[in-house]
Amino acid sequence: MQTSRLLFLHSSLDLIVAARGILISRRAIKRSIVLGIAALVLFVTSSSINSAAEKKPVGEAALAEAIATQVAGQPLQMAAADCTSSATCNAPSTCKTAITAGCGCPSGLCHEGDQVWLVSSRGVGCSCGLAGENALTICRLDQSGQWQPSDLDSLIASSVPSMPTDVWVHGNWTDVNYARGLALRVYHRSVCCESARPPVRFIAYSWPSDRTSGALESVRMNAQRTFLDAYLLARLLQRFPESTPLSLTGFSYGARIVCGAAHLLAGGSLSGRQLSQPLTGHSQLNIELWAAAMDSCWLAPGQCMGRALAITDCMLAVDDPNDRVLEHYRLLYGRRSGATALGYTGPGGLSAEYAAKVSIMQIYAREHGSEYYYSNDSVMQRTRSYMLMQTAPVNRSVAKPVAKAAAKTPAVASK
Repeated sequence: MQTSRLLFLHSSLDLIVAARGILISRRAIKRSIVLGIAALVLFVTSSSINSAAEKKPVGEAALAEAIATQVAGQPLQMAAADCTSSATCNAPSTCKTAITAGCGCPSGLCHEGDQVWLVSSRGVGCSCGLAGENALTICRLDQSGQWQPSDLDSLIASSVPSMPTDVWVHGNWTDVNYARGLALRVYHRSVCCESARPPVRFIAYSWPSDRTSGALESVRMNAQRTFLDAYLLARLLQRFPESTPLSLTGFSYGARIVCGAAHLLAGGSLSGRQLSQPLTGHSQLNIELWAAAMDSCWLAPGQCMGRALAITDCMLAVDDPNDRVLEHYRLLYGRRSGATALGYTGPGGLSAEYAAKVSIMQIYAREHGSEYYYSNDSVMQRTRSYMLMQTAPVNRSVAKPVAKAAAKTPAVASK
């Protein structure tokens, strides 16, 4: 911008001087015109860059900012195949109580018999060992729409046979206050519109995904943290009765957590962690992925989370091939990486048995934000059917095709 102003001033002075006859030459006039055009081009270009920077979405677009930082030549060093992670994580946070629900329903609960819980790992350090589960902070939404402190034993004891348990996991760069409000919005949009349904238990899993450093370092740090939270979530789900129908919904980095938890429940190992006793049986397990910020090959047999689909009955993957953040997902590993995001290209390398369990749905939001998913009626209609166990379960030994996707619409396409 400063350069364009100097060029413009220089060209203007040359024109004034030439006009007064002090410097009468065609070369001087031509030079001043060229400088003026160059100044105009620089001004327009810099204005466009500034305007684009102002319009760039913030929200959960951590990867977008990390991509911009790549100019400094600092690629993220992360192992794609074995999911190796370091012991770096964010500072712990606590769960506040008595927070107003601030939702459309008068009491915060949409249906008689519903349960809404908040499970937070923000107070869990990285070297949690087996004690990490006991360090989770538990809150429950009461009838007046206030969050009240609770404990893990009460959450486990609240299980009701055949009551669906829906677990929601948010994405990157989400602080504790926004996570609580987001949980209620997803709860209301997902199950409150269904009047003729049984009660559900909705659990929002809140993990320390705040931005605590530079964009590049924060993206790397939070990506590593997801493997620990997958382990913590798996240990929590392991304690629910086997008769509990489970639905796991994850957005962006939250998809890593829910798929990682399913992988561990199936007996897999993730970043050196493994459950002592894998899940031997369950009534039904559905998984819903929104804009999954995880490698597209991770669900394939033998890959990072290759056992997740082994115990999954039905999976819904909602992708956006125009997502401007996931488009540059490969930069997590360096400029020359060929990694692609599952939420951008869909899952790859699946066996025939695994592929039969997965239904793919596409939207064209372009922006990387959970609000573009829970505010989309078509997405929520499909997601709701998985959360309420209205999809036909697939036999885990002999896979059967899931129901066909809905027809294409101008905003949403399924395949």
